[in-house]
Amino acid sequence: MAITDTNKSYYSYSTAKDIYKLLGTGDEFAKYQRVETGIAKPRVLSKGFATKDLFQDNIANPRVTDASGTVLIDGRILSVDEIMMLPSITPSDWKDNFPEFQPSGNSVDLKANPAIMNTVMDLLKTTVGEQISDLAYKGDTGTTGQLDFVDGYSKIMKADSDVVDVANVGVISVTNVLSIISSVEKNIPKRIRPMKNKVKIFMSYTTFDLADDANRATQQNGTLLTTKEAVKSSKGYELVPMNSVSDNEIFATIAGNGKDSNLVRGVWFNGDENNFKFYREQPMDETWLIGLKFSIGFQYRAGKDIVLYVGS
Repeated sequence: MAITDTNKSYYSYSTAKDIYKLLGTGDEFAKYQRVETGIAKPRVLSKGFATKDLFQDNIANPRVTDASGTVLIDGRILSVDEIMMLPSITPSDWKDNFPEFQPSGNSVDLKANPAIMNTVMDLLKTTVGEQISDLAYKGDTGTTGQLDFVDGYSKIMKADSDVVDVANVGVISVTNVLSIISSVEKNIPKRIRPMKNKVKIFMSYTTFDLADDANRATQQNGTLLTTKEAVKSSKGYELVPMNSVSDNEIFATIAGNGKDSNLVRGVWFNGDENNFKFYREQPMDETWLIGLKFSIGFQYRAGKDIVLYVGS
């Protein structure tokens, strides 16, 4: 994700790199995903499982017909889709009030002041992070607007028969939230329970607050930790509140930056010198455009390692 020096003089080099980092690893899912870079074509995310009966009596001359057990390979596909950013600014609006923001160069090769770009990039970073988070979870190519670019985890999980679905007992409320979280925890597959420190239970901030309120009201220390200093958890599984997760959805899986993370993000930047541009919209126009092309996609390795609750 390095940026070349080709257009370095046209924008602040360091802040442009910050935008790249955000697109690749900078939103609220950042520390819970493994990032796959350079996804120029779809990539298979494989994870193997085997049936229990792998052992059998010793046979002198074994044949295929004597074999026991079957190795199953999940092969979910990670692909990326193209997206473009094209916000505009008018640096000339700044120069009359703030002389230090005067453009540099001459009329033939006029460059915006780096101080302006630093400010604009800082403003962009918050919005970029929020929108990437929403894409990661709520993205739906069947909609319109900001979420239409890629399918997010929520849509993919709901369509996957391998995902462990928790029985729907209705909209999540203060009266049922603890029992729902407990049901999610109890349905976590046995094979990933030894990785308790890496299995996270994701929910919205609204759901997290409901759980906190319910826990304090009932003092159910066996379900949730109540001390302010402790990480909120259910039987040792960390509860992770997120802005992008829908209020009536909770899911649990292995999450982190390591190779064993079930959540994966794919990113692709093709030809950095052609991707990030800062330029006048028209030769005589005072409007400048910030252009960035990139590709991004979201997937997980195995539905069998996900527990999902969707209330209605």
